[in-house]
Amino acid sequence: MKSKGILDSGAFTAFSKKTEIDVDEYIEFIKKHGHYFQGGWISLDSIGDGEKSYRNWEYMRQQGIDVIPVFHINTDEKWLEKYMQETNYIAIGVLARNLKMRAQLPAILERLWKTHLLDNEGNPKVKVHGLGMTTLPLVIRFPWYSVDSFSAAMGASRGIVLVPELQCRKGGDGKIGYKTDFSSATWMEISSRCRRSYRPSGSSYHALPPLVRKTYLKYFEERGYSVTPLENSCKRPLPFTRMKKTKGGEGALPEYKPLFDSHPIKETAESPGSICLTDDEEQRFLYNLDFWKEFQRMFKTPIIYHSPGNLSHIINKGLPFLLSYFPLRNEGAALKKMIEILGGENSYEATKAQQKGESVP
Repeated sequence: MKSKGILDSGAFTAFSKKTEIDVDEYIEFIKKHGHYFQGGWISLDSIGDGEKSYRNWEYMRQQGIDVIPVFHINTDEKWLEKYMQETNYIAIGVLARNLKMRAQLPAILERLWKTHLLDNEGNPKVKVHGLGMTTLPLVIRFPWYSVDSFSAAMGASRGIVLVPELQCRKGGDGKIGYKTDFSSATWMEISSRCRRSYRPSGSSYHALPPLVRKTYLKYFEERGYSVTPLENSCKRPLPFTRMKKTKGGEGALPEYKPLFDSHPIKETAESPGSICLTDDEEQRFLYNLDFWKEFQRMFKTPIIYHSPGNLSHIINKGLPFLLSYFPLRNEGAALKKMIEILGGENSYEATKAQQKGESVP
């Protein structure tokens, strides 16, 4: 099965680095490489500026690029209405940078859906994409057409994995099973990389009662993964798991990993398990992708585009992927790697030759 991709402009990354993306260069990139992204291309938005985001979208369409516009939840809702009058596929920017907005996000989205996005019968008026929609309850709660998530890679790097909710089995035998619809899944600490693992809690696998832990271990083993005792793992927190405080001291944002990282990171020199979630970040990433794949079989919508992580793993799993233009824009090593993964080892040379009007044997 060939994976379906979607291209994001990377405007937030550029904003965070205090730089700008040239809209004309983005247009040229799409004209050259847009065929790799059958899911579409997301317009160059301007963080916090609804009018500029609209003008960029309008300009890109005038240049023959039918991009998906972006409405940010903290901008005037008249822009959302304008988009809905002019196109049938809209992206909602839901990035919450502080604790207060994160807490208000469900209510904000609830109002947007009821006020603007749903008709009188409760059906979506247009197709809606949720940008950075990593919170599972919000993915399920609203009728998104698509979302993108970096949770598989981010969770793996932070030492956590997605697991289904447990329940007592019918029949009163006192045995524990797990729900199979995954609608109430949650994140579980499984590695010494998770900072909170130093203070065992109900969400830590290693702090669970033996019977509950045994049930989850069986769940992991059925899917080809193992877990080792935390005592066998290195207790040293790594730099990219530490959190950076945002302006004003509210909330925290995790540091991002490179776009293409194909090297597994071992946390311990001696590990009794060969495919061990406790010790190996790459295996946690693969496990999280497996979870999302199983989730997608049960919930056909929304389409969930996954951010790498490791693009090869996403492709090999047959899952949809999202890439950002920002790290690809200089047409260097990252773009070459992308083309090799998506189109074969000779595709990069073929693309360059095609641009020069040359033929490739």
